[in-house]
Order: sequence, then structure tokens, then C-alpha cells
Amino acid sequence: MTNSIEELDLADAGITSIVWCSGFRYDFGIIQLPVFDDSSQPVHHRGVARCPGLYFLGLKAPLP
Repeated sequence: MTNSIEELDLADAGITSIVWCSGFRYDFGIIQLPVFDDSSQPVHHRGVARCPGLYFLGLKAPLP
């Protein structure tokens, strides 16, 4: 049996980047940040979210 990690201090662990590949459909359930519109779509400008250090790649451009 392995122990699961339920909390991680990224700075203490020396982690500076995370690449999250979600596959063929959108699933943003793990992101608990205020970066989504009323339709649960990420708000971004050219992939840059409004939370510093968070970027989205491979998404359609948001509608104006």
C-alpha cells in the first residue's frame, strides 16, 4: 500500500512549474482559482490567465 500526498508546499519542494495535460476534453476540476467565466470556461488572453503564473495552452481563443 502506498501513501498518497494530500497537500504539497510547492516552494518547499522546489517545484516551479506544472504541466497539466488533460487529454481530448476539457476538465478543469482540479483548478480551484477564480479564472473561469459564468460558463466555466477559462478566462485568458493569448493563454495568460488572470492569476500570476497560470497559463492555458491549446485552447480556442475566447469570444470577445
